[in-house]
Amino acid sequence: MILYRVQADVVDIRLDTPRNEDEFLVDTCVWYWTTYSRASSSAHYQTTHYPAYIAKARQNGATARWCPLTTAELAHRIECTELDLFNSGRRQAHPTAQDLSLKAYRHLHQTERSRVVSECESALAQVRSMATPLVAICDDSMSTDALRVAGGSEIGAYDLFMAVLMMSDGPANIVTDDGDFVTVPGICVFTANEAALKSAKMQNHLLTR
Repeated sequence: MILYRVQADVVDIRLDTPRNEDEFLVDTCVWYWTTYSRASSSAHYQTTHYPAYIAKARQNGATARWCPLTTAELAHRIECTELDLFNSGRRQAHPTAQDLSLKAYRHLHQTERSRVVSECESALAQVRSMATPLVAICDDSMSTDALRVAGGSEIGAYDLFMAVLMMSDGPANIVTDDGDFVTVPGICVFTANEAALKSAKMQNHLLTR
């Protein structure tokens, strides 16, 4: 299990009750497990805890935000899962069949391509119905800020811009299963990630509201 260098405040969503005044940025992985019809094929606890927390937050009047920057990542995750399921089906039908690459899958199977696009459209429509967009202006200044955040945390490259938004114009709270976010100072991470929660408890960053 990873021991994270925790710099954020951390809240266990399994024990927390969202409040009316709360405002959360919702990470791509959470939207994936909440909106994608076949997400359960590649997750365990995630499809239970995160959709339930988002539903509770909306019920209690909290504000959920989504970042249009995550659209590409969400679509990519859906496409990769669909490819995995497609290849698994081919192996079951023909044990000697070679797995297709993502590019071959995309170009050689138009019916599958149409279904992937339909799944992405459905997921995005659900995101829009549950959350308000957080405007992101990707300019040179934001790139500089992203690298500054990278130097002071262990966050992944794709999430750097999300962190910059949170530390500038966006809400300081994020709902995510990505433990890397707990290494970002000045934010509050709402999660069910066991490694992140244990690391936060050991380092006195675990909050109970």
